Amino acid sequence: ALYPVTIIIIDALDECPREGRATLIESVKPVVRNSSSLAKFFMSSREDAILSSILENFEVSKISSRKNQVDIEAFVEAETGRLVQSGSLLRLSQKKPQMMEKII
Repeated sequence: ALYPVTIIIIDALDECPREGRATLIESVKPVVRNSSSLAKFFMSSREDAILSSILENFEVSKISSRKNQVDIEAFVEAETGRLVQSGSLLRLSQKKPQMMEKII
């Protein structure tokens, strides 16, 4: 195999047009099923009955933001601090602490 592992990532599938979601997933299925090497498919989406039915024969791991709230908050706080420190965020703001508080 050319690559030992193939990872396909589709983020925010629920934001795609409804009629295109099934087509996109159906086009990925043969890659995952017939790959000569390990193929992984990662998709993020809000809960969607149509997507659930399309993916019913695949292993699905559900991640809830409620269960990961502490980790999400820590990441947002750290990343916001890093971006402000590097000058990529709020560079010209006169109210950095207040703005950081609103973001976090």
